[in-house]
Amino acid sequence: MSVVKLDQVDFSNISVDNPIKQDGLYLSKIQYNNKDLVIQLPKLTVSSRNGDDSLEIITTDELKSFLDKYDQFMIDITAGKSSTWFSKDLTKAKVAQIYKKNYVTCDAVTISSFKIDENVKVYAKDKSVELHEIEAGMEVILLVHASYLVFYRTNCIPYFNILHLKLKEKKLECEFREVEEEEKKIQIKINLDEFEFN
Repeated sequence: MSVVKLDQVDFSNISVDNPIKQDGLYLSKIQYNNKDLVIQLPKLTVSSRNGDDSLEIITTDELKSFLDKYDQFMIDITAGKSSTWFSKDLTKAKVAQIYKKNYVTCDAVTISSFKIDENVKVYAKDKSVELHEIEAGMEVILLVHASYLVFYRTNCIPYFNILHLKLKEKKLECEFREVEEEEKKIQIKINLDEFEFN
């Protein structure tokens, strides 16, 4: 396994194997320097969880930029190898039509969906957390395995599986209030003999 931070993925090190038929699908294994490609995503906010199947994440500009580059890379590879893989030449435009991106925009919010691996490990700093406790609004750091490019009869989909999920605790917001200083009292010694009292 090769873990790479999102902003350090070098696309020239990604290879896509020839598709292999499995259960009626064609799977092209994705590797990074001849190892599994596991990407550490930055801190992101959960939009929703679909049971134990997938996690929807609010997509940041950084993540969207990466996914756009990844998608274009996969489209280029598929078009370039289409005659070898499928015995027919497919243009980039045709591949782009059947390629399903990993994110969608709904109500002005862009959401990315990641499959949850059946052996996912869930972590938190000082406490035990179960997958079913992850909910919308929580901040997480994910390790996702870019495992396969899957070809169905009418489309192709990049598969990203969440291997590790680390729950980030939100920092407590401190509330400041003004504290009034008590007047400083200075003690002065007075010699009463110097004063005349009537």
